[in-house]
Amino acid sequence: MKKGDKVREIGDTLTGTIVYIANGYADVKYPNMKGVCSLPVQFLEKV
Repeated sequence: MKKGDKVREIGDTLTGTIVYIANGYADVKYPNMKGVCSLPVQFLEKV
């Protein structure tokens, strides 16, 4: 996975975009949210 990829949490329907990735964590920007969520990469899947 890299910056700009469309991802979602495994088993979730909400998709977001990776804005930053480092140290096994990805900052994911979801639509309709002001901030970003920092999630472990192993819990994400590409859309």
